[in-house]
Formats: sequence, structure tokens, C-alpha cells
Amino acid sequence: MDRQERTQFAMQAIGLADLFRMMIGPVRISAPLAYTCELSAPEGPSTGGGKQSVQHIKLVPARGGATIVIGSADPVGRAVELRSWNRLAEIHAQRFKQSRLPVDQAQYAELLRRMQDFFAAQNLPVVVLDSPPPAPVTGGSGSLSLILIAVGLAGLAAAGYFLTR
Repeated sequence: MDRQERTQFAMQAIGLADLFRMMIGPVRISAPLAYTCELSAPEGPSTGGGKQSVQHIKLVPARGGATIVIGSADPVGRAVELRSWNRLAEIHAQRFKQSRLPVDQAQYAELLRRMQDFFAAQNLPVVVLDSPPPAPVTGGSGSLSLILIAVGLAGLAAAGYFLTR
């Protein structure tokens, strides 16, 4: 498709993705796995008048494996959300059954800083989504036990209510 046939919003998104690739893309996170950082570009000629303008920011493993979504940019909505290392670790642990995030924390902090500078230079406000530091992975699950107890008590209370009616 000819670049002239793309809509204004799609061209804006492609321009941001190309600039991101030049400025941030060469940055590699290499421990314990090697990743490059990418900002997706629209696949079609239009973003639906800007309604589909969100572009995902992701870490792509150099040798295959799971891509890690680390944020999103919306040039039309003028907003960027980035995930902190703690937030990524929390999501990764939930998704991959308590396994450790395979991204070096110090290298990711530097990448996060560079992305914040990049988007600030594009006049796009950045919000960093954070979580508390991850708890050490242990064999027990005290939180799950408390939840099960609470659900059990709520069930007993409901049963008692309906039996006394």
C-alpha cells in the first residue's frame, strides 16, 4: 500500500514507531535473556479516526519465546503508560505460576528512564504503573488460605440465612 493512502492518524503512529525504533530499539536487555524493545505500528491504512491508535510497547526475545508487553502509547489520546519492573514481575508471576521475570531489574530501569525521556521529547505525558516489590516465592500460600477461609465463612453465612427463612 502506498504511504499516501494512509490516514493522518496511521501516519502519525507509524512515524512514532519509526522514531522509537531508531532511538530506543537498539537498546538491548541481555540478562538473563536477550530482548529488544519495540513499539508496534498500525497494520492497516487506518486507525479508525484515531479510535485504534494505541500502540503496544514490548520486549521481544532475540531467540524466540514470550514477548513481554511493558506499556502502551496513544499518540492521538496523548498518553503513554509504562509498567515498572515490579509491575512486570507481578504480572509475570501470575501468568507463569510464580516464575521469576527474566529481565534484569537495573537494565530495565535504564530502559524505562530512556523511554520516559523519549516520550517527554514527543510531548506525550507518561504514567508509570507500579506495584509493591514482589514477595519472595515460597512453598506456602497464606493469602490463598485466608481467601478460602473467607469464602467458606461467607458460604456458611448464606446457607444459614436461607435455612432460617
